[in-house]
Amino acid sequence: MKENRTVINVFKLDRMRYSPFDESFSGEHEYLKKNGINIISDVRKADIFICSSLKRRKFLSVLRNYKPILVWTNEPRSSTNLKNIFFPLKILFLNIYSGKVFVNNVTYQKKRFLHRPLLKYIEAKDLNVDFDRRTVALMSFYKGLKGNELKIKDTDVDLINLRNKIALYGHPNGSIDVYGQGWPEGISRENSRHGNWPETKRNILSHYNFNLAFENTVFPYYVTEKIWDAIENYCLPIYFGGKDSTIYEDFPKESFLDYSLYESPEVLFREIQKMSRKEYIYRLNKCIDTYNKFVLMDNVFWENLDCKRLDYLIQACKSLS
Repeated sequence: MKENRTVINVFKLDRMRYSPFDESFSGEHEYLKKNGINIISDVRKADIFICSSLKRRKFLSVLRNYKPILVWTNEPRSSTNLKNIFFPLKILFLNIYSGKVFVNNVTYQKKRFLHRPLLKYIEAKDLNVDFDRRTVALMSFYKGLKGNELKIKDTDVDLINLRNKIALYGHPNGSIDVYGQGWPEGISRENSRHGNWPETKRNILSHYNFNLAFENTVFPYYVTEKIWDAIENYCLPIYFGGKDSTIYEDFPKESFLDYSLYESPEVLFREIQKMSRKEYIYRLNKCIDTYNKFVLMDNVFWENLDCKRLDYLIQACKSLS
């Protein structure tokens, strides 16, 4: 994209953490600045406002200065709007449902793969003698089995409720160990979010061979760190593919365990118990194949990916100013 000399002043209505508007993401922040997107602290000079949720509109009554708004978020529930708004305010939405926030299956994984060593393929000798078939789930309970429905185009895309049901089914018979917040008493082994979470997660995953790694939502290209963390730590992911996922654009069939192909948690855990070492090694090495494919991608691949999603954002700012 050519450098744009027209300056658009953007005022953040919230912190916009983990977004291109977060100053700690220096490369993305500089790219926006280079292309004329100037993040300011003086609301009076703002051309547009930006926020991660329309709930932030409460700030507008305080500001008394109605400006166009860009809602940008990569969180499934922060914004579910499918259409932009043009009256009484002009509001554009860039969320996971717009197709302009997650643009492929590794949209936010550059730091994971760039300049990392290839994963080693596993062999039969790498498995413990007893080959522990317990699954680990690292996830919060949120609202439990209530209130998680999330409908997009009349389809419930939520996966939180489903993964909770799987964990609650498997826990009593020892099929699954749960780590996370908000679970009924006696379910979670610990609140694993405290302290150095990435290191804690690696340590937990290192003791298991299977990981329930559902996303919060099933939607094209909405692929977060979950499946990659599992593979990186030599756990076979239990993931949810299905017709609304794009995961098979990169993963071959019969790699991860796709829960959308199982009738119930009972069938899933029964198949895990029956799985041979040979099948496990075959599936996990297929996952490692996919992981290593991205390790081998050069700088140009990741730079083009960054530019593609940032250019969507820049175009949205320009259309509002």
